[in-house]
Amino acid sequence: MDYIHTIFGTLVLGLLCLSCGSEDHLLPSGLDKNYFEAPGDATDAESVLRREFFTKNGSYLIFNDTLHRELKGTDEEGNPLYTYELLDIGYGMTSISSNRYAYDYLKTIDEKKIAVTFLENRIMPVITEALRPYSVLVTQLVKESVQKYGEWTTSNIDFYWGMRTLAIALSGIENMTEKQQAVLADRIVEGIVRQKVNALGNNYLTEFYKPGENYYEVSRSKFPSISDVKTIGFLSSPTYTFPKKSVDLEAYLNAFFSQTEEEFMLENKDYPVVQEKYRALKEAIKKIGFNVVR
Repeated sequence: MDYIHTIFGTLVLGLLCLSCGSEDHLLPSGLDKNYFEAPGDATDAESVLRREFFTKNGSYLIFNDTLHRELKGTDEEGNPLYTYELLDIGYGMTSISSNRYAYDYLKTIDEKKIAVTFLENRIMPVITEALRPYSVLVTQLVKESVQKYGEWTTSNIDFYWGMRTLAIALSGIENMTEKQQAVLADRIVEGIVRQKVNALGNNYLTEFYKPGENYYEVSRSKFPSISDVKTIGFLSSPTYTFPKKSVDLEAYLNAFFSQTEEEFMLENKDYPVVQEKYRALKEAIKKIGFNVVR
């Protein structure tokens, strides 16, 4: 038995020695570095702006999709060699978007300050703390390239909300009037809310869909007494069948963003089910994480 103990002790000691020896040669992985964060010791105006934004809003602020550049040496001709950490806004835990994204950047610190004021006054207050993006990439343009049938088509988009960042395009923000800024903000907020409602809505829209559960995609001939679809909660309907859930939701989202609540309720004062569904949608938008006032 003592012999077995001696062997076991020797093996453990040997493993410990190997472990200690290997630790002497470990190199830092760099994974503990947060490249979304502005350097804490930097005093330039942009770094200060980025740190203040994070303190106020809880999201990191970036103006460039190159998060980090590090000199690794030189090539045979003495030219510097760098490694880069780039932001992929299409990145996800289980998938990566096949679309491609490129950007035109804000150029001056004045443009960046105006963009931040726009975000803090018109966009960030709409997004509750629980839904705030990890980071916000603010640029002049966000260009999305989509491949279809082997060909790439590129278009400018207002925003892209991915797993690690919310990218927003604010082209010409420095020259916009208050009214123009308000129109742009409404368009961005509407797009963001629509995206999240369509992506997350099944968890929050039970009450919205409830009045129509017996009717979705059912032939209208089965309910000949229903001539006015608003009486059962639909804003409109195809001639022969009641609408799909997605069409019903789209109709209410269109109404939500095109009218004030007061206007909608007055227009539909004779349709309590329609009013009920509007309130259910409004509550769902709030629970998903948006403070939208109409």
